Amino acid sequence: GDLNWALRTLSPTLALPCANVLLQRGAVDGLIKLTNKAMKQELARDIATSYGLYLLRGRLTPQPSGPPKDILMWLRDYLEVRNPKDRKAIARIVASDHPFALERFRHGSGFRNGIKRHVVPREHRLCRFCANSVESPEHALLICDSSEALTTARVNFLVQVALIWPEFDPPINDDDALRGLRDLLG
Repeated sequence: GDLNWALRTLSPTLALPCANVLLQRGAVDGLIKLTNKAMKQELARDIATSYGLYLLRGRLTPQPSGPPKDILMWLRDYLEVRNPKDRKAIARIVASDHPFALERFRHGSGFRNGIKRHVVPREHRLCRFCANSVESPEHALLICDSSEALTTARVNFLVQVALIWPEFDPPINDDDALRGLRDLLG
């Protein structure tokens, strides 16, 4: 039924064994392990191929000793932000569910408020403040200097970052902004 459908949807190689097999010692644990492995493979594939999940690619997780490692599933620091609105805003940026032009103008099907929406090519999804670069989270949050309020907020934020992470190297241009945002997200 539903469980077998869910397993097959996750991976064509997964199937719910018959009841006799499930009653055998270790059968359920084995199925859980296979399901966990298939889920991780599917998640890794989605991250590698999804246009919107580019911030999740190549993330390195600091280790207690040794160099950082690429770990697929890990409780990231931003998920422990105490303010729920801030935590939600960060998660929305990571998942490309944000209000920046990069994402807003990527979807063009249908109508909104009686107006036909068209897909805007990526290179034309310009920043609402400077109109010189694609308005991505990394540009708007770390680079654009055409809004005094945004620049002031960024400077205040980076002062706070420097207090807890003196080694952080803030990006100075759009080419380095993605690295800077990925570093901040950990």
